[in-house]
Amino acid sequence: MGLGLMCSLSALCQTTVVGKSNRIYVKVSKEPPAQKAELSYSRVIFKDPNKNQSIDPAEETTVDFTVMNEGKAKSQNLLIKAYASNEIKGLVFANEITIEGLEPGKSKEISIPVTGTRSLEAGTANIIVEIRQEYEYDPDQIEINVLTEELKN
Repeated sequence: MGLGLMCSLSALCQTTVVGKSNRIYVKVSKEPPAQKAELSYSRVIFKDPNKNQSIDPAEETTVDFTVMNEGKAKSQNLLIKAYASNEIKGLVFANEITIEGLEPGKSKEISIPVTGTRSLEAGTANIIVEIRQEYEYDPDQIEINVLTEELKN
């Protein structure tokens, strides 16, 4: 029994398989660096109608700035929102603003409305403007400190 098994294995070992495979050419090259948008911000200005450089009760002010794409690719849509990090009572910020993507080398003026209500408290508002490209998680931030005034009787 053991001898018959040896012969069968020996016959299999002597079988020759002949074939030809297709040639495949592979070229390995370094991947080009990803082109992306690179945003910069300038001319950050607080504007208030009475020019006292503070937000007063019932006053509509703005935080204005310029965003520029200094990168090699168009930016995704920009999502912009503002808030006070120190929670001054009586401040109202515009809803999130969406700006179409910017082509390389192009800039856009942005104006964020900030309104003081009649219940505005006196202090210093630490206003944060967050700008992020659609589909990105980490926003860029602009920070500005603005005095707030309460309603005087």
